[in-house]
Amino acid sequence: MNATTITKMEIMSDLFILPDNQLDKVRTYLRSLLEEVKAASASSDNLYGMWYGTGFENITDLDAEVKQIRQEMSASILEREL
Repeated sequence: MNATTITKMEIMSDLFILPDNQLDKVRTYLRSLLEEVKAASASSDNLYGMWYGTGFENITDLDAEVKQIRQEMSASILEREL
């Protein structure tokens, strides 16, 4: 058996020992962990809809590109004389 399987089996054994009044806490915690996993696996680079096919999907590092553009815009705005 691999380490993951052993860990899961140990967790299940611990659940059988845990008092009934603590099971809701475990369920709440597990659900919060699952939400974190779902949020992390959700792609923030999904450009379907009105942006699909406009070229954004060709940018390999979208976050870095956006950061660079923001810096350029900030510099441009600060250089202006009012």
